[in-house]
Amino acid sequence: PDAPVDHEVEEVQETSIVITWDKPLAPITELTLPNTATAVTLSDLRPGKQYNISIYAVEDTLESVPVFVQVNTSGDPLPEEVVATPTELQFVEVSDSQIVLTWSGPLGAVSEYRITVADVEEPGTPQREMTVPPIQSAYVVKDLRPGTVYRFSIYALFNRRESAPL
Repeated sequence: PDAPVDHEVEEVQETSIVITWDKPLAPITELTLPNTATAVTLSDLRPGKQYNISIYAVEDTLESVPVFVQVNTSGDPLPEEVVATPTELQFVEVSDSQIVLTWSGPLGAVSEYRITVADVEEPGTPQREMTVPPIQSAYVVKDLRPGTVYRFSIYALFNRRESAPL
């Protein structure tokens, strides 16, 4: 099928974009939009963000060459939603070779926690990393070396974003 032609970005708001086009000449048997549609309003968008939009016609199992439109919504971008940091880190049941870490979860949503253990006295030593589910608020760190100073950090993670370390 032939592609929609003469596309135009008609209107750009902070949370919506209106795009129009001329209907292709070939008969169309299927569209995500009705086959009479020559415009779409994309809504619930975020201000100040760039959107990549593809428009193409579908006939049976064939797709036209897509028309690509790249549009920025108006307005200033929203500040990124910050993942809250866990609080109240405590070290309990400390021995020469292991330690139990406990913490309180933040008020916001958490998908998992990331725990790092770094040898402070040997900066070149790779740090150890562990992840635990959000319902867990304690972790046993094993295989520690006696007399070594360690730095323990706990991060809350949500939607591929990470909190500041505790």
